[in-house]
Order: sequence, then structure tokens, then C-alpha cells
Amino acid sequence: GVQTCALPIWESLPADAGEPPTSLTIASQGYTVHRREGGRAYVALDWGESGGGHGHPDRLNLLIAHGASRWLDDLGTGSYVDPSLHWYRSTLAHNAPLVDGRSQARVNGWCVADESAGAFDIVAARVDKLAPGVRMERTIVTGPDYVVDEVRWVADREIRVELPMHVPVSPGLPFAPATLDGGAGTEDGFAFVSNAEAAALGAGSVAEAHAESF
Repeated sequence: GVQTCALPIWESLPADAGEPPTSLTIASQGYTVHRREGGRAYVALDWGESGGGHGHPDRLNLLIAHGASRWLDDLGTGSYVDPSLHWYRSTLAHNAPLVDGRSQARVNGWCVADESAGAFDIVAARVDKLAPGVRMERTIVTGPDYVVDEVRWVADREIRVELPMHVPVSPGLPFAPATLDGGAGTEDGFAFVSNAEAAALGAGSVAEAHAESF
């Protein structure tokens, strides 16, 4: 037979009587969230398990949102039947580090520091063998009105590290048309990039980026 059940219909959502959300680490998911302004400001670091065949190579992926403005976001997967699926499954499509133009190895990370101290929240995470012979660490310090993001690595050879940041900004740098140099693997992501531009900065340079309208 067929069973049915009746569900209540709400004309409006009930008032939220709970406390404002606070910073937390979900160890079982490998995810740390820093919150400010009663949850309006949201900073998250994804550092845990790779997720097997369904997960993306996005260890140390960073998300930042403030109210309705998504400064750094995770776009998930746009389609499971279109070739663009391979873009969404690349490290390049995330705000996560990659080595020598290739998506990360499917390895797990772990949290090495997690502390809330007054007005500051700190999380540091590490991934071994993100690429062969490479250990990568990312530390996030969330203050009252700013975020500090530090990426460090140790490698058994000279490597190139790239840190994609998918955010609508005006960098104010001397960009010129360029071809991104990256892996040719189906899920390295570089084959999906078009109209690329690049700007060269010397060692010790400081760049400022200003947000465009969201």
C-alpha cells in the first residue's frame, strides 16, 4: 500500500530562539568555522578527509563570507553530465593550493592547532603528500575585523605553488593576456580557463585588491 503523512504548513518561519552561532571545529568532517557579528561574518577552512571518489581535491580550501557577500566561495558541482564536471573537480576551481599546475593528490589532512583566545580564533591544518614529496600547511587567524591567511610548505625539490582565489576584485596590477601554465590532466582544470591575464610581481611586492560590486 501507499503511506501518506501530513506535514504542517507554516505561513511564516518561527522566530529563532537559539543563541547566535559561534566558532567551532567539526572534527568528524575536518572543518573549522570562525564566526563574527552573530554569524554574519563567516570564515571556514576545509582540512579533513578527502571524501573518496565523490569528494574534490580541495584540502586547505578557504571560504569567506560577510552577510550576503561571498568573498571566497565553494561552487560545488555545476553539472554531473556536462564536461564542465571536470572543472568543478579540479583544485584550480577551489580556493586551495596546488603544486606544479596539477590537482592535489587524494589525501587527508589534519588539524594541528585550534584555539579561540579572546577576540581571535586560530586554526592551522596540514596535509602530507599533497603532491609527491610536499607537505603543505595553512593557518587562518580571524580577528575582530580582519583575517590573516598564511600558506607554508616543505618540499624535497624546487616546486611551484599556486593559490587560486576566486573573488570578484579589481587588483589594480599591470595585467596582460597570457596562457596559464598548468597540467593537461582532465581534472587539473587548466583546459577550462579562457581569456587569462597575468601580472608579474617582484619578490617582496605588496598588492592591493579592491572588491567589485557583488
